[in-house]
Amino acid sequence: MEELRNLHQNAFNYVNDAGPHKWSRVHCLDRRERNLDFTSLCLEYYKRHTLINVYLVPIIPVGHPSTWVVPSDIAERVVLNPISKRQAGRQRVGRHVLSSERTTTQSCRKCGQLGHNKKKCSNPPLINEGPTRVVP
Repeated sequence: MEELRNLHQNAFNYVNDAGPHKWSRVHCLDRRERNLDFTSLCLEYYKRHTLINVYLVPIIPVGHPSTWVVPSDIAERVVLNPISKRQAGRQRVGRHVLSSERTTTQSCRKCGQLGHNKKKCSNPPLINEGPTRVVP
């Protein structure tokens, strides 16, 4: 467990909080047999040397925009704000119906009335006077 202290704090806490009862039995047996190192199980970016190597490259500040050297072709370009604003509220889902299209009204399959569907229907069902079967 001492090897894990040199690792990233999150990796150490994860392994430490899990406890031996949650570790794989195969891993524990294999570790006893081959004296396996815990650091081989951690990803490379959790290790301390990776963190140190990230900050070896010097970070150079860019300074104030007024001190930047901008090429003339880029400085001549004019960038304007967007023409329209995004509308407030939830965006509409579905397509816009054209004015030339004919709109259809919902009709209920249960009662046959217009304006609602079968799921929202509170009317009694329509009695079907369909063809009757004649038994010979």
